[in-house]
Amino acid sequence: MADLPISSLPLATTGYPDSLMVIVNYNPITSGRTESIPYSAITQSMSGGTSGTSGANGTNGTSGINGTNGASGTNGTSGVNGTSGTSGGGGGGTGLLSTQNIFGNFYGNSTYGATAAITAAATSNSNSVVNQLQVYPFTPNKTIISSGLSVNSTSTSVGGTAKVLIYNHNVANNAPSTKVFESATLDMGSLGLKTISTSFTFTSGTTYWLGWNASTTVQMSCIPTAGLIPLLTTGGGNTPSTALIMSGTTVGSEPTTFNLNGISQNPQVNILIKPVI
Repeated sequence: MADLPISSLPLATTGYPDSLMVIVNYNPITSGRTESIPYSAITQSMSGGTSGTSGANGTNGTSGINGTNGASGTNGTSGVNGTSGTSGGGGGGTGLLSTQNIFGNFYGNSTYGATAAITAAATSNSNSVVNQLQVYPFTPNKTIISSGLSVNSTSTSVGGTAKVLIYNHNVANNAPSTKVFESATLDMGSLGLKTISTSFTFTSGTTYWLGWNASTTVQMSCIPTAGLIPLLTTGGGNTPSTALIMSGTTVGSEPTTFNLNGISQNPQVNILIKPVI
């Protein structure tokens, strides 16, 4: 083979251990100096090299950016306004007074008490009207659970009877409505305090109508007219009516629904409430 530069040598596909690769070195001798290297030396150096070290790991990627906040929820709808209260009925010739500032009548521990509903007037004695159910309003300023109701007779009537009753209030008509309590029959043949043991709840701010019905003209301790709540006046008179009545009502036949057929300007039997203490 003619002398050729290394760059022009053909690629060797085979070789033998005794083959030579001849290199002509022209530096430093311009005429060339031939040097030879055994093929086996070349293959030995090529096969015996150690592996290179692994490259370093790449740096970690940066964290992703946070997601945006969700949208705020919508506001709830506004509540509906409550309806206005109805106006109270006016006083005068036909309607009951709308405001009933009534205080309780409480039974004293040792003596028969007196009401202080309007004028703090002391109780007076007055005769009952035969078979005439009379009721007057009572509105407690606090809730009362009673252990009993009491009345006081200042005369006797042998064979006479009576009852204490309570009717609830009809707001629309501003008048008594349905019977919610009826006492046992009371014997009016003896003097003094007569107590009816009963548990009854008078709710604060609720109007009740306290009633008395007797079969005789027995005399009772009463709240004078000046000490009662005025309900209405008739014919321009100066004396107000203080009770509503049902004439012709015999004792024991008091109806479930109060049927008004008259008014009264008389004192009313003082029905005392004994609260649970």
